[in-house]
Amino acid sequence: CGSTPGEFVWQPGVVAQAAVHGRWLLLEDVDRAPLEVMSALAPLLERGVLFVPGRGTSHSAAQGFRLFGTVTSTVGTGGGGGGAAAARAAERDAALRKASAFRRWWIGASVQR
Repeated sequence: CGSTPGEFVWQPGVVAQAAVHGRWLLLEDVDRAPLEVMSALAPLLERGVLFVPGRGTSHSAAQGFRLFGTVTSTVGTGGGGGGAAAARAAERDAALRKASAFRRWWIGASVQR
């Protein structure tokens, strides 16, 4: 909030601050991030530019900026019978495919930078 009641003042978040100041940033479970977040991170990784849609501005990543992400794959372990076990296996396989595709994109984008 600004000094005027009801006024909104934009403050750069953690990602913007890290990019602008050339800091390192670690994002956990980045493969589970919403599409909107991934869409904002893609140009940052690929071209070193963070676009802020609500403001119509962009910020260039400073020298030294690094973005690291962890990917967590959940693998079901429990017993259970037929249908439940098959559903868990299908869910696990889908999560592993998604994580694998994300890793390929993340590594490719990181190498380009």
